Amino acid sequence: MSDALEIPTFLQRLAEHENKHGKYVGAKFEQKFIRKREDGTKVYVWSMIEEAHTLMPDGTKVYDSSGSKRKWVMPDPVQRKPRRSDIHRIIDQQIFKAMDSLKYAKKRLVIAEVRNKLSDSEHTEHLPKNVGVAISRRISALIDSRHIEIEQQTKSRKVLVRGKYKYV
Repeated sequence: MSDALEIPTFLQRLAEHENKHGKYVGAKFEQKFIRKREDGTKVYVWSMIEEAHTLMPDGTKVYDSSGSKRKWVMPDPVQRKPRRSDIHRIIDQQIFKAMDSLKYAKKRLVIAEVRNKLSDSEHTEHLPKNVGVAISRRISALIDSRHIEIEQQTKSRKVLVRGKYKYV
């Protein structure tokens, strides 16, 4: 019967070539999770399970030894500029520390204490120029979110105290 499907010529030539010279098999890699960086990116390393080789018709593997092996070195993570939320978190933590350390945590005393603490920290270059205004804004935001409340202790003394909600 002439209805039988014929093998295309390029596949016949490919089979002949593989019989003479062997079949090329690419390298096999495995992906391993190493860690998660501060900024959220995941770091993986690729390890080679099997090198690229030629599989000969008799079943032997011939490895290509002409190329030099490359060793991959993990780059050191680049220090990123802190996000605005990171700066807010730093200021907020200093506000709460100042409130705990002061006997009467009036708003202006807290602002002065936090300004002194932040001038000594390593984040000084990322803070705004007028830190006092930023601290005051953060105190207002914490009051709005009820993490801090204003308590009237005497007729003339309003003191900052921890509010209803815990700051996380």
